[in-house]
Amino acid sequence: MDLINEVDFLVIGSGSGLDVANAAANRGQSVAVVEKGPLGGTCLNRGCIPSKMLLYHADVFETIESADAFHIDAEITDVDFAEMVREVNEDVSGDAASIRKGLRSSPRHDLYEGEGRFVDERTVEIASGDDEGAQIRAETVLIAAGTRPAIPDIDGIGGVDYHAMTKAAVIILAGTEGHENVGRLANGLEAAKEFAETDGDEVELIFDGAGTQWIPELEDEDSDYHELSQAVRDDTSVCDYCSGAFGVEDAVAEAGLVTFDDHDGHPSIRSLVDDDYEIITF
Repeated sequence: MDLINEVDFLVIGSGSGLDVANAAANRGQSVAVVEKGPLGGTCLNRGCIPSKMLLYHADVFETIESADAFHIDAEITDVDFAEMVREVNEDVSGDAASIRKGLRSSPRHDLYEGEGRFVDERTVEIASGDDEGAQIRAETVLIAAGTRPAIPDIDGIGGVDYHAMTKAAVIILAGTEGHENVGRLANGLEAAKEFAETDGDEVELIFDGAGTQWIPELEDEDSDYHELSQAVRDDTSVCDYCSGAFGVEDAVAEAGLVTFDDHDGHPSIRSLVDDDYEIITF
């Protein structure tokens, strides 16, 4: 069995939990940080920061469009959305790498990369990732890994009319050959659209495997399914490895679609299940 690293303070999650970890380290406590994904948490990698960076481009676009109000003659001739997304992703990845480098080089922090699981009240074992098998015990453990919706155990709640949020990951695996695969694409897009249009639901539409071949066709305005795919575009992502394997990486980049590579170049189904997504494949 691996030796157990004993520290004063252990935080699971590297988003806002890092603020507390740094405060503990500044007080002279020994600190360990456990993170299974990119450093920086949801805010840096998928939430506040990248969304606001993209929104700033929209603000600039709007300002240029209204330039005549300031007696300035300006014209927008092109918008390279793919380059905007690439630049934002590059900046976010750079920030996450910088946090990782800082923690790895810090004499006051121990970084463990992988999924942490409790083996007793104050001991966490790393169950996956680069540091799999390591164990850390701390007097104080902070779980700062985000939250999930739950239905509280309250008397009478069963009689209340409310909508329990559904989280669905619709994965298109069907290729472009054959009438049956066209049907699978159409059904998958319709399913994703239904979830997207239901208040409170969350949906991820993922093109994986041979399904990535659909991207160039769906981007074509003359495609029978272009309009339907546009209805769920904001919820669409593509397997990074598969887009290269099937030769559509340029079309994916030009479309400005998000790519998943969190499991050896592929989307992590395990992470989706862990985040309470129902997996639906077509």
